[in-house]
Amino acid sequence: MSVALDGLRRRIRELEGRPPAARSTDRCGWPPLDAAGGLPRPGLVAITGPWGAGGTRILLTLAAACTARGERVVWVEPTGDDGWPLHPPTARDWGVALSHLLLVRVSGAQGAWAVEQAAASGACGLVVWSGGITAGVGARLVRAAWRGHGTIVLHSERPVPDVRAEVSMQVQAGRVRLHRRRGGLAQAVGVPAGPEAVSWR
Repeated sequence: MSVALDGLRRRIRELEGRPPAARSTDRCGWPPLDAAGGLPRPGLVAITGPWGAGGTRILLTLAAACTARGERVVWVEPTGDDGWPLHPPTARDWGVALSHLLLVRVSGAQGAWAVEQAAASGACGLVVWSGGITAGVGARLVRAAWRGHGTIVLHSERPVPDVRAEVSMQVQAGRVRLHRRRGGLAQAVGVPAGPEAVSWR
């Protein structure tokens, strides 16, 4: 099935006059994910679990690796109570180059639209959505990641039914269950360790 889909994607890109998108992976600086093949590109990654369980640590690790390569990160989060707001000095402590980080705060349903636009632009290597997301947007986000040849990471408390992520991580009390869709690799590991000053995240 995936061979047929890849062929269809290639044909669509030919018809649209765009060069073929090569699937690759990026090292992300977190050994368990790097050992599992790295960060899919283009691709979709889903991190689920209660706020404060360690998902933000993973996001900051991925963002730091991306900015270290000189790529931009767009971090989209809701303006309300849904999610864990990013604290830029904390991101800097984790190694994120703030000069390459764009923080976008949006209300409600605009989150998926903002993620889609940022990912499709091709101007950033990583787009993060940290907050609840509505069902029905999974296919749109995958298309946006392919158009921009980047990676989208969705971070929410509960899984979104229609999101078929290349890599899924379920975070609970400082432990992560990591699953890669292609190859079916699954393992349980600890969340990334970070600077002592922000170890509570």
